[in-house]
Amino acid sequence: MTDIKYWIWFALCSREKLRLARKLFSAVGSVETIYNYTESDYINIGITDIEYLSKLCNKSMDASFREMFFAQQYGVEFITIESEKYPEMLRHIGDPPLLLYKRGEHYPVQNKLCIGVIGTRHSKKGNDVAFNIARDLSLAGVSVVSGMAQGIDTMAHNGVFAGGGHSIAVLGSGVNRPYPAENKKLMVSIMNHGCILSEYPFDTAPLGYHFPERNRILSGLCHGVIVVEAPARSGALSSASHAADQGRDVFAFPGDENDPAFAGCRALIADGAKKVGCVKDILEEYKSAYPQFFKTKTFKQSNAYFEIPDSPTYESPFSDIILGALKDGPKTAGEIAEITHLPLPKLNGHITLLELEGTIIRVPGTQAFMSGDDIL
Repeated sequence: MTDIKYWIWFALCSREKLRLARKLFSAVGSVETIYNYTESDYINIGITDIEYLSKLCNKSMDASFREMFFAQQYGVEFITIESEKYPEMLRHIGDPPLLLYKRGEHYPVQNKLCIGVIGTRHSKKGNDVAFNIARDLSLAGVSVVSGMAQGIDTMAHNGVFAGGGHSIAVLGSGVNRPYPAENKKLMVSIMNHGCILSEYPFDTAPLGYHFPERNRILSGLCHGVIVVEAPARSGALSSASHAADQGRDVFAFPGDENDPAFAGCRALIADGAKKVGCVKDILEEYKSAYPQFFKTKTFKQSNAYFEIPDSPTYESPFSDIILGALKDGPKTAGEIAEITHLPLPKLNGHITLLELEGTIIRVPGTQAFMSGDDIL
């Protein structure tokens, strides 16, 4: 089995280049071999993207060791795309994540029917519906997947608890960064009744563009997705779109004919989503096709902890030196190397660490970095 540090290195390099990463892995077949390649080796198999080449040629393992350190502290398991534990349905979507961070003991995606229950964060009428659907699905033995957001997601997870079943939350942040922050207790409960999944490194903030990326994973884990409540412009429609593109079933509650809170749901139905009124409508779609997925034994709850004694830190020993080089304004890695006299390969690793922490940021549209404190 390939040492996990190579997979973490490859995933961190490839975060914004997944299609190129799949091409590279398909051609080479081993991330350890990919790590040991030179720039000319990458070019010879068709990897010519300058930004990606720069990341692949940075062989520092500092960021990988940081992730391994936090995984040990938080009880997180890394699941690579070549692992038997990797969700089979997710493996076959268009752009599967190379690496999943899993937090929680119950990971039922390989031998369970998984249904996504999603909807607006600003629910007006769908909260009770989401709770009841998730509870009844859970009682039938279905694993419920959602995104741990406010509104429909939160009620769906709580419904699973009431039904004594499994819940999976897919985050748009690191698995140690609950979002919203007030859902920290909910996160603990989900770990006790299932697991938290993310493709993002530890401490990654919940940035806006992460959620459309996250949605492809949420739908990719599922056999079908239920949109409980969604106005015309709702983030839940992104998950529904991913689900349709991935060949998953899409279900929607129509609501009242002229109710704007369900306008997005009605649009989905007009586009071919299945109109549902109760859980029975959903279960009938799967009971005959997947009888082996339905409940056969009692679920036993585990015990998870969100906090650990003395929250861990993993600081770059050169952070003060690097920040000192940026005090007069943004600089490229090469310019920082000249000022600090640090070897560029070593410096790149510590720049990655500081980026992950948010201590420094890349100036948009450039190769320069600036201190995070300079953001207005």
